[in-house]
Amino acid sequence: MNRSLHHWSRSPPVAVPAARAQPDLGDAIQLVLAVKREFAGVPGKYEEFLAVLQEHRSIGVAAVIDRVEVLLAGHPDLIRGFNMFIPRGYKPRDLQGENSN
Repeated sequence: MNRSLHHWSRSPPVAVPAARAQPDLGDAIQLVLAVKREFAGVPGKYEEFLAVLQEHRSIGVAAVIDRVEVLLAGHPDLIRGFNMFIPRGYKPRDLQGENSN
């Protein structure tokens, strides 16, 4: 098997919470576990994601959104899952030209 053709498919598609009006604790856990699975082979990435979530009160919503956008860059399913937790009044991020409203 040619590894260069298959290296991009190292993991199955990531399951993220379905969009709903108000996400619940189960949705949050599902997103955190999806991030953990996706970045299992990237040292420190999952831990950095958790640190950003833990700092949300001290750094503010806009800073959390900016930092998570950078951390999850290239992973539109994870960004969609995160966007459902963005409070009203904050615009969700676009996903490769696709508005994620």
